[in-house]
Amino acid sequence: MSIIKGKTKEDNKKGRSKITVNVLRILAVIGLTLVLTVILLYFVLLSVFKGPSSTAKELLTRTLKETSAVYMIPDWFLSKAEIEQIMAPGEQQVFNQDMSMISVPTPDPFGYATEAPVSGPTLPPDATPGPAQESGKTGEEHFVEPGIEIYDVISSTYRGKMMIVHDPRRVKVGVLDEYRRDRQGWFLPDFADKYGAVAVINGGGFEDVNGNGDGGLPIGLVIDGGKIKYGDPNEVCSICGFDARGILHVGDMTGTQAIKAGVVSACSYGPALIVNGTPVRLANSGGLNPRTAVGQRADGAILLLTLAGRQIDCIGASYDDLIEIMYSYGAVNATNLDGGSSTMMYYKGERQIKSSSLIGERRLPTSVVVLGAEG
Repeated sequence: MSIIKGKTKEDNKKGRSKITVNVLRILAVIGLTLVLTVILLYFVLLSVFKGPSSTAKELLTRTLKETSAVYMIPDWFLSKAEIEQIMAPGEQQVFNQDMSMISVPTPDPFGYATEAPVSGPTLPPDATPGPAQESGKTGEEHFVEPGIEIYDVISSTYRGKMMIVHDPRRVKVGVLDEYRRDRQGWFLPDFADKYGAVAVINGGGFEDVNGNGDGGLPIGLVIDGGKIKYGDPNEVCSICGFDARGILHVGDMTGTQAIKAGVVSACSYGPALIVNGTPVRLANSGGLNPRTAVGQRADGAILLLTLAGRQIDCIGASYDDLIEIMYSYGAVNATNLDGGSSTMMYYKGERQIKSSSLIGERRLPTSVVVLGAEG
């Protein structure tokens, strides 16, 4: 009897040993695969950063530098001077906006019948059509209510949504109750709840040290109710602001200048993309990443654009892509807002695009909200 028990124990020991060996073999294969993948990725990156194509190098550098997780990778291959040259923002964007180009609707502002998007003027002869033109600017119309339309915007590198709000007075910048370093930002549905908004997108930039920012402190300027709620009144910032008539103000200005211009609601990021119907020639066109932008047509309608990215089926968009899309939808003025993991659009409580963040949506200090028809 003891022999049988002994054999049983020995068999169990051999069985456990075999399982252990198999597990170790699997782990070794996984480890080797990871090592080979890292080596392969390193040489792919090396071939781009040190290869003959300056365009590919600049695009990859800008794409990675605009992230909070892998922004340091270009530093492994390029000098500080090279990176600074690639990322140089160019001159400040001080524009003289012609507000007479915008006609704000007055009769029955919330009862407009929805229409197809108004086409913008033809791109300048020296402009190169990009993905927005090649794939078609308008997709299936998903949601329609009086005064609001939502369209798919799709290309080979990005996919997202364009929301058209016919009455610009329904759109404003959503803000926190107060801004303090020890306070967190809000998720977008929180802004929608505060304002009773039917739609909301992310707004301006915020402090995000090492990618751990909690969205509590904005970058630049925040204006609410015609008063500076956060920021230095004399600091020049690239703003996305609305005056009491619902006219969009874009470009670089101080808080004092914005208030003098009649801006009653604003956040900061940039750069401006279109001014007075003319696409802005940017020194830095950005990398391919999730993007958010706001624009306004000549008839006053506000354009809210969110493009997903950093996913297998969509990498992202550049500033040039935003310009092309906004231009094709008839934007007279338009500006870029915070993108990346912040990019998101909600309509009636439902997400309209897929978040690029692996850890969930981010807390934010500002948003752009679309008020209900009664608001």
